[in-house]
Amino acid sequence: MMSSEWCGNHIRFDDDGNEVIPEVHQEGKFSKRELDGIDFAMWDCDPTTFTYKDLEVTMVAYNTDCREKDEIISQQAESFKEQEQKVQDLMIKHKYLEGKIRDVLYESNLTQGEIDEIVEETINGEYFENKEEEKEDNKTTAEGRTKDVRARGDPLRRAEEIAKRSFEVGRNPTDTAGLDTDDEIWMGENPDCEDYVMEVWNGLKQQKQQQKQQQKQQQKQQKNMKNFHYLAEKIDPDYEMNGSLNSETYEKTKENIKIQIQKDDEIKNGDILFIGSTYETRQEYGFVIVINKENGETRGGDDGVSIAFNMDIMDMKPKYKEAVMKMKKDYPDIYGMFSYWGESWDHQTEEGDIEREYKEKGIWE
Repeated sequence: MMSSEWCGNHIRFDDDGNEVIPEVHQEGKFSKRELDGIDFAMWDCDPTTFTYKDLEVTMVAYNTDCREKDEIISQQAESFKEQEQKVQDLMIKHKYLEGKIRDVLYESNLTQGEIDEIVEETINGEYFENKEEEKEDNKTTAEGRTKDVRARGDPLRRAEEIAKRSFEVGRNPTDTAGLDTDDEIWMGENPDCEDYVMEVWNGLKQQKQQQKQQQKQQQKQQKNMKNFHYLAEKIDPDYEMNGSLNSETYEKTKENIKIQIQKDDEIKNGDILFIGSTYETRQEYGFVIVINKENGETRGGDDGVSIAFNMDIMDMKPKYKEAVMKMKKDYPDIYGMFSYWGESWDHQTEEGDIEREYKEKGIWE
């Protein structure tokens, strides 16, 4: 009968190629642990003692080792594919950016050769390095920069420089008293450029005038832009608890409203106030608009939105965009009551669109 135990000589080698002698236990048998592994090809034994069990153990170990190596190879291949894809993506982006750079440069007066040179320097990172060096080298005075422009001999650039300097000192370029000697000589030598100098100078004047008009318009809009103030709890400390103004102390509350309007520097004529109402289920009656801060006088109504449509308020030419948006953001429940007259509670009903209504009246922005 064939033996069911391993009886051969098992030879192993370490990482340095030296033979590893396994420990010998009782009765000259090797431990199971030391016989694990894939080195059956190095076994030196009598074939007649090699059992099926030995072959099974050997093949299981071999298959396990192959599977682990296959997994490692698969992971490495997957990692390589990912890196390859990243490289391809970068190349596509590189090509796209190069095309964008060329599109911008084609709008200039540069030649194709100059464009190619700038693109190549940009790709290699040299263009921006050179620009930094140029900035460092060109930290000069206005006089130095002017000399640089003159050295290039570009008549249009020179004409623009003359127009800008004349504009900065507030003098007409044709007025030689306002020109530097060099500019005066250049203008005399280049009479054909005078029209262009005047065109640039007039353009700068118009641009400045437009900026002034825009600033005035913004200041005017800012002056007419009204605000929103929540005063209910300031004039009636029990408002939050009661959910309405106390009818028994309403006369005192009205006096408190007047005092609050007069003393609060942030409250202006035309501002929207929420003061609440003594009518418990009709708090939408609690909106007023200030019409005379000095006297603490206000205008109210059955709803918040339409109070602004009164002529004495419309005459102020108020703008309510900021007030309404502040109310909507910081006091959504109050906003719901303000828009109650037209908008549904989810603010989806088109009929009550506050912005549309106020824009039609010219009191939005």
